[in-house]
Amino acid sequence: MPGEGRGGFFMTLLLGVAGAVLGGFLATALGLGDPIDEFFDLSTWVAAVAGSLVILFGWNAIRERT
Repeated sequence: MPGEGRGGFFMTLLLGVAGAVLGGFLATALGLGDPIDEFFDLSTWVAAVAGSLVILFGWNAIRERT
């Protein structure tokens, strides 16, 4: 996610991994494919990136308020 990271490298990494896991769970729950099907499957990467962006966007929005 572009812009100044307020949490540093490790916080961004942890939030990105959490978002990727969340994206996988949501994609499976919504029936948008099986993200665990294959590692190089496009749906796996789209779900992981989308989940990571949602988590990072939320984190940045919360950090801006404080």
